[in-house]
Amino acid sequence: MIQEVDRMQYTKVLNVTPVEFFDAIQESIIDDVKQATNKKIHKIESGFQYSKKFGKEKMNVKIEVFKRNCEYKARMKTSHMEAVTSYVVKECEDGKSEVTYTEESIGRKVNAFDSMRFKSATKKQLSKMESYILSKRDSKN
Repeated sequence: MIQEVDRMQYTKVLNVTPVEFFDAIQESIIDDVKQATNKKIHKIESGFQYSKKFGKEKMNVKIEVFKRNCEYKARMKTSHMEAVTSYVVKECEDGKSEVTYTEESIGRKVNAFDSMRFKSATKKQLSKMESYILSKRDSKN
């Protein structure tokens, strides 16, 4: 059976390095794993899996790709939905990063409202990540 996949994508240049961006992603995943499983992990690798509560359901999360400073891809699956999210990061000449965030909904049609919400939410999410990274950078200096 072939399932329909709807893909939404957004690209933004951030004033952070790919190293800083991936440090923040790794920190976020480590925190999510700690919250979900009460286990402390120190490193994320491709193929890593864990489960967490998603509303009243159990969500299985699999990190399909974790290429440090370059690409991250995760698949989230519950009994009612499946989605794949990814970040592809390209280093710019001026120490900035071009970040492309992609979200794929599997077996669910995305409408115009979903697309508008996605762009707005992703823009906000990337800006928050950038601010967080810059505040960490400033606190080190």
